[in-house]
Amino acid sequence: MPPYLGLTESERWEIFSRLGLEEYLELETDIPEQLQDSFQPQKSQLSEQCVTAWHQRVAAANTSTEELTCFLGGGVYDHHVPSTVNHFLGRSEFLTAYTPYQAEINQGILQALFEFQTMVSRIYDLPVTNASMYDGASALAEAILMAAQVTRREVVYCTPNLYPGWWQVLKTYTEPLAVELKQLPTQNGRAYLPEEWPEEPAAVCMAYPNCWGAADRVENWVERRPDEKCLGVAVANPLAMNLLTPPGELGFDVAVGEGQSLGLPMNGGGPGLGLFSATEKFIRKVPGRLVGQTEDRRGNRCYVLTLQTREQHIRRSRATSNICTNHALMALGAAVSMATLGGSGLRRRALENHRRGQQLADEFEKRDYALSAIPVFNEIAVELPAKPPDLEERLAESGWLGGYFYQDRYICSATERRSPEQIAAFVEEVDEIVRNK
Repeated sequence: MPPYLGLTESERWEIFSRLGLEEYLELETDIPEQLQDSFQPQKSQLSEQCVTAWHQRVAAANTSTEELTCFLGGGVYDHHVPSTVNHFLGRSEFLTAYTPYQAEINQGILQALFEFQTMVSRIYDLPVTNASMYDGASALAEAILMAAQVTRREVVYCTPNLYPGWWQVLKTYTEPLAVELKQLPTQNGRAYLPEEWPEEPAAVCMAYPNCWGAADRVENWVERRPDEKCLGVAVANPLAMNLLTPPGELGFDVAVGEGQSLGLPMNGGGPGLGLFSATEKFIRKVPGRLVGQTEDRRGNRCYVLTLQTREQHIRRSRATSNICTNHALMALGAAVSMATLGGSGLRRRALENHRRGQQLADEFEKRDYALSAIPVFNEIAVELPAKPPDLEERLAESGWLGGYFYQDRYICSATERRSPEQIAAFVEEVDEIVRNK
């Protein structure tokens, strides 16, 4: 068997000499020092069979959610993925293709993205949806930047009830541009809108459900909007929107969210699927790609990337944002999942998630644990009397993938994949570990 991506010693030294290097580790300066001592480069050539065996051996050290019963949430959830999703995502014409640049040879993926946009617009009740973004956090950050650009204001009021990773992404985006983030007031785990605003914000951002599993008080957005110029940005779980009032009906200008809950694999935490919808007046300001429907010269329906004057490759420094791509494969998977389940199927799944989340809350409350916020969708924040230092390890030993601690609260979730018996047993296990720490 021939070498698998191997280099001879003479080829290796020729590369080093051209790069001005003396040893291999000079290429690995980004590896933390504490890891460099244990890292030894493989110098001998390996066959494809040996490399495959090495990867299998290393992968076997991981534990998957097929081996542990998952109650972990935090923005990525253990939902059932319809078999149709993996079938389509595994097809070579989709799996190996990059985001469509040449519309005339990508009609299939363009049509799928157009259908994806239509479905998301119906979920959020907003007319304009882009062809996806990297994940929910980057979609939110882009919404905040769009609001600052449109209003020419520098202050944004944001719910503090975002996932911690989303906050970090938001700060990374806004700090270099001098956009000031201010937090809305909260009560019992839910952000609310003040009756008076001390300044004129570019946007106000609220979440439902939020990181505690409950909904910020979004119902009175129209009445307490700072002014007509300020944008309302809703961070909304698309699955939960099958039970809750959608952002468009509540008067929000923009809705963003993480699309993984629509029926995508967890993928070890990524890639995700950023959702971005807005009212029609922002159609030329929405970041990312838009797929439109038109007719060719013979009158046949076809699909195109449209309104590209917003993008970097045309407007250069005057572009709406530096995002000029999309997560086409993940958007395809979400579209296939939604089409497989249909509207009634999505609503049934949302109801199942709410029931599982409510049972999870009930089981903790029966054992005298308080929740940080109610009502909940499928995720809860439990106030434990103490934080056992080895809670996660002991749960894993018993076959559970538990939740995580954030601001002294224990956050866990239960999706449609968890049975009532599993939920009761999990809470009993957590209670036993906490009380016998």
